[in-house]
Amino acid sequence: RFYDAYYQPNNALLVVVDPTSSSVETAHRIARLATDIGLRRVLLVANRITAPTDLDFIKERLPDLELAGAIPYSPGVLAAERDGRPLVEEADEAAQEARLALAALAE
Repeated sequence: RFYDAYYQPNNALLVVVDPTSSSVETAHRIARLATDIGLRRVLLVANRITAPTDLDFIKERLPDLELAGAIPYSPGVLAAERDGRPLVEEADEAAQEARLALAALAE
């Protein structure tokens, strides 16, 4: 079980959510399950963000969860993943923003 293998009282769970209704509903379910097993912090990572309205959509539908960061949408990131290339090889501006967002989350 996930709980038995990984649970520690100070752990936080990062829930990655896209700006879609189905993703928001899944994030809500995951957050509820995390709370049920006693995780103290459930944080959102907004993914594939193309405009401020995408963040507004997520924040409005998941107001009780803290937004830890946002990763912009990048066709280059998608292509790199599909081709099995490291993200660091992508040079487009959105890929650079995605790298910075991921680095900020790691801190």
